[in-house]
Amino acid sequence: MRKIYSLLLLCLMGTVVAWAEDTYESVYTHALADWTSDDITAWSGSNAVEVSTTYGLGANANLTATYVSKSFIIGEKYKVKYEVDWTFATATGRTGNYNWIQFGSFLRLGINSSYNMQLSTDAGATWNATTLGYYSNGTYTKHIEVIFNTKKGVVEKLSFDGTDYTSLASGKFSTATFNTVSTGFIRGGSVSWTLANYITNIAVSQAAPSEEDTEVAYTVNFKYNNTIISRIDDTAEAGDTIKVDSPVTIDDVKYYAIDGDTLSMTLSEDETKNVLNVNLRLADTQTVNINAVDADGNLLEIFSGTRVEGDAASNLYYTRVVLSGDEYYTVPAANGNGDNYVISMAYGSEDAEVVYTLNENIEYYAEESGLNISGSFRGQQQVANRASGGDWNNLTAGSYLYTDALLGGEYTIDVSGRNHGGSTATLDVQVLDENGYLIKTAGTMSWEKAVNAVQTVTKIMVPEGGAIAIAETAGYTSNIDIDYLIAYRTGDLAEDITVNSTGVSSYVTTFALDFSGVEGLTAMIATDETEDEIVMTKVTEVPAGTPIIVRGTPGETYTVPGGDCTELPDGLENRLSGSTTETFDVASVDNPVYALKNTDGDFHRVASTVTIPTGIAYLVSEYTNGALGAKKLTVFGEDDDAPTAVSSVVTNVEAQPVMFFNAAGQQVGEDSKGLVIGNDGKKMIK
Repeated sequence: MRKIYSLLLLCLMGTVVAWAEDTYESVYTHALADWTSDDITAWSGSNAVEVSTTYGLGANANLTATYVSKSFIIGEKYKVKYEVDWTFATATGRTGNYNWIQFGSFLRLGINSSYNMQLSTDAGATWNATTLGYYSNGTYTKHIEVIFNTKKGVVEKLSFDGTDYTSLASGKFSTATFNTVSTGFIRGGSVSWTLANYITNIAVSQAAPSEEDTEVAYTVNFKYNNTIISRIDDTAEAGDTIKVDSPVTIDDVKYYAIDGDTLSMTLSEDETKNVLNVNLRLADTQTVNINAVDADGNLLEIFSGTRVEGDAASNLYYTRVVLSGDEYYTVPAANGNGDNYVISMAYGSEDAEVVYTLNENIEYYAEESGLNISGSFRGQQQVANRASGGDWNNLTAGSYLYTDALLGGEYTIDVSGRNHGGSTATLDVQVLDENGYLIKTAGTMSWEKAVNAVQTVTKIMVPEGGAIAIAETAGYTSNIDIDYLIAYRTGDLAEDITVNSTGVSSYVTTFALDFSGVEGLTAMIATDETEDEIVMTKVTEVPAGTPIIVRGTPGETYTVPGGDCTELPDGLENRLSGSTTETFDVASVDNPVYALKNTDGDFHRVASTVTIPTGIAYLVSEYTNGALGAKKLTVFGEDDDAPTAVSSVVTNVEAQPVMFFNAAGQQVGEDSKGLVIGNDGKKMIK
C-alpha cells in the first residue's frame, strides 16, 4: 500500500454497541503501604530504582535516563484499564530534561524542568506535542486513568488530575503495544531534581470482549484515471460508518475527490459490500510571479513559484540585485518586515511587481556568483524557492567571506543574513589590503535571534586592490548564514583625522595619504632624538601604516584624501612606531617608551604597566636612562633651514612628575583622591 499522508481523515461514525458490558477483572494492584525492596526486582529497570515509604516505587534522578518498568499479561483484544497515582519530580535545569510516565508503547505524560505537563501519543515524537498545564515548584501526586481498547487500537479514556484529555490521544495505533507501565527521567543526572519519580498506587484491570461483538473487514480504494493508486484494508465493527475526507496526499502528490463522488459507507456484516471507491483528480497548480521592472516599467527579470490548490500561502523570494545586460539594478530598500526580500503568495494570488533602480557603482556577490571564502565553511540547507540562489554560507571559527579586489574608495555594504541561533550573533566587517592582510576592522553587524535581515555598514574605506571581508572572530561557529553581499562605491578614498584639544594629535594612517591639499593640518614624523628632545620633520605624503603626529585647529576634523605614496622621502627614517591592528605592551621592551599626552600635547614617558592601543604613535627611545617627564619637541619643515618650536617643556623630574598611580598600580589623574604614587617614587595622600 502506498503512503497516504495526514490530509486524509478516515473516520468511524455512528453509535456502535460493540461491548455488551465493561466488567473489569483485576490484573495487578499495589498500594503505597505495600511497596518493599522485593518490588525493585519485580519491576526491573536501571540500578537507580528505589522504594520510599512516603511515595512508593520510583526512579532516582541522580543518574541520566533512569527508569522503572513492568509489563502485564493482557488478554488478546481486551480492554485494559490503568489507574495510577503518580508523584512526579520537580527541578531546576535545562529545558528538555523530563521526568515521565508511559502507558503502553506510545502514550506518555511528562513534566519538564519548567513544570509544564506535556502529552505525547508517540514515544518517538518531539516532546512538545501538547501542553496540558503548568504546576509551580512543589511535590505533586496526580491521579491518572487510562483505558485502551486493544481490539480497536485506540485510547478510550485519558484522565489526568480529574480532567479528560481523551480527544488529545485520539487516533488508531495499529502497531502499538498496550501492556506496559514505565516511569523515569530523560537526562535526569544533568538537572537538580528535588524528588525522585514515583508510582505511589497502581491498579491494572481488563475487560473481556462481548460475544455479540461483530468485526468485519473493509477496503477503501483510491482511484486516479480508473486505476487504483492506493488502498486501505482494515477492520471495524459492523454498523460503523467509514468516511474519507478530501483532499488526500499520496506519494507526495495532492489529490481531491471528484465532485459528487461518494465519500462514506456504513459497514455491513456482508464483507463483500464493504468496499468504498474514491475517484480522485490532481490538485490544480498555478504559477505565480514576482516581476522585476525598472522605473520605466521595463521587465528586467521574473521570479516564479508554483502554488498548489488549497495550500496555505508561502514565501516567494526575489533578489536584492538584478543584472540586466551589463547594468546592475537594485531594490531601493529592504522590505519593512526585514525578511530578505520576500512576498507571501498563495494559490490564486495575482502576480506582484517590484521596481528596481539603476545603480552604476556596485559590486555584487552571492553564493551563485562568486562569494570568496577563506577558512572552512559549510553550506546550509537550500531555502525552497529562493530566487537569490541556493546555499547560504555559514561561517565557522576563524573563517570569512570577502569581495574581489576593489577600486580604491569609500564603500557602503548591504549583507543579507539570517540568524538560526537562539541568541544575538555578531560578525566583524574588515578591510583587507591587496595581499589579503587585515588593515582594520571597519565595524560590526549583528542579527537578533531567529531573524532574517539585511544589515548595512557605511563609510568603509578600501585601498586600491583591497577587499571587504565579513569575518567570524569569536572563535566558534557562528549562527549567522550569509546569502549575499553588495558593495556600493560611494566616494574616493580618504581618512578623517580629528585633532584633540591641545592642537597636537598622535595617529597611525590606515592608507597612503596626501596632506598637500589639506589646509590647516600639518603631518610630522620623528626623524631624530636626543636625551631631552624629539626632532620632528614635516611631510606631505605618507605610505599606509605610518605613525605620525598631526598639528591643527583643536577639535577640528580634517578629511585627508588617499595618495599613492609607498615610502617616505629619500633619506627620511621615521622613529615613531604604531599599528592600526595591534596593541603594544610597554613592558615588552627594556628601553623607555614615550607617547603623546592628550592633556598637554607633549611626549611623556609611558609606565611599563601600560598597553598602548591601536592607532597611537609612540617612540621607543635609544636612551636607556631617558627622562621620566616630557621630551621637548622641535619640528623642521621639509625645506626649512631652521627648526620651529612645537613645545618648550623643560624636563624636571623632581619638581614636575607627570605620571601618577593609585595603590593598585592603576594610572590616575594628578588630582585623584587617596594614596597617589608618582613615577618618581614620591607618595602623596590627597
